[in-house]
Amino acid sequence: MAVVGGLEIAGALATFGALYICVWATPRKMYAAHKAHFFQKYNLTDDGLGISTDFGHSFTGWPGFAKIRETSHLWLLLFNNSFFYILPKRCIPVERLSDAEELLTSHVRAQRTNATGPG
Repeated sequence: MAVVGGLEIAGALATFGALYICVWATPRKMYAAHKAHFFQKYNLTDDGLGISTDFGHSFTGWPGFAKIRETSHLWLLLFNNSFFYILPKRCIPVERLSDAEELLTSHVRAQRTNATGPG
């Protein structure tokens, strides 16, 4: 009977160790590595939004966005109701915020007007 109790304790410890690694330790290490090495550069142009990281580059033309939502801290550039980019306002120099807002709203508003206009 003592051997069975010892096996139960060993099994419980192994389960706890696996849960510790999967639930706490590994995600914590991954987040720390991601935070230390992840840098995004946003490029707003008349053609669309470019996002660059150490891992690659993406570009989406303005017609790809269905709408924009704005909060006091960020813009949400929505493709549809489920997919969107988050553009933090802190990434844009204060003196350029009004230019960025004008660029974002004019392009998406024009695209939306064309899509829902007559014809």
